[in-house]
Amino acid sequence: MAQRSRSVPRKKPRQERSRATVDAILEAAAHILVAHGFEDTTTRQVAERAGVSIGSLYQYFPSKEALITALFERQIQRVLDVCTEALQSQGSPSTQQVVRDVALGVMKAYAVNPRLHQVLISEGLKLGMMERVQSFEQRIETVVRTFMLHYSSQLRSRRVELATFVITRAIRGIIWSAAIERPELFEDPELADELGELMLGYLLPTSPSRSAK
Repeated sequence: MAQRSRSVPRKKPRQERSRATVDAILEAAAHILVAHGFEDTTTRQVAERAGVSIGSLYQYFPSKEALITALFERQIQRVLDVCTEALQSQGSPSTQQVVRDVALGVMKAYAVNPRLHQVLISEGLKLGMMERVQSFEQRIETVVRTFMLHYSSQLRSRRVELATFVITRAIRGIIWSAAIERPELFEDPELADELGELMLGYLLPTSPSRSAK
């Protein structure tokens, strides 16, 4: 129980000033975690970078584990917001365009600070946060699965559950590889087009864009 309490933030900020303090702490923690890793990160480093006293940090976060928990929850919400907005805003009747929108949405979702995301997944698993990791993946899959079911009559006949798994994991793998090997690709608009082509070839009976070529 004591270990669990150390991994849970102490209180949620209610006033604007308190929220600003917590935001600064979490931004500082994210920067240091990505730069130095969990083992070499200290709460004192985080407090110094955030410009707050160590006592102020401890008012909200009793440990590094609590910072990881809070960052994980914030990252999940940011990713889901991006993904949901992109996948629910299609206005084009073109299936090809919708598929590209989906590719862009999932790409944007996994590209929300991918290096931090990798650190959080890795450390979250070490800290026994498997349920949070699984919940994150399941919630993104739910959004993609909804799209698959809605457009199922226009897509190649596939097992929706399996296809959803393949799409989300394939794009995640590409995005995380880009984060490590080619971070400049996040500034290249053609990356989304290439991911769209990948999905078109997988989901549609034939790829109209390729046939046109």
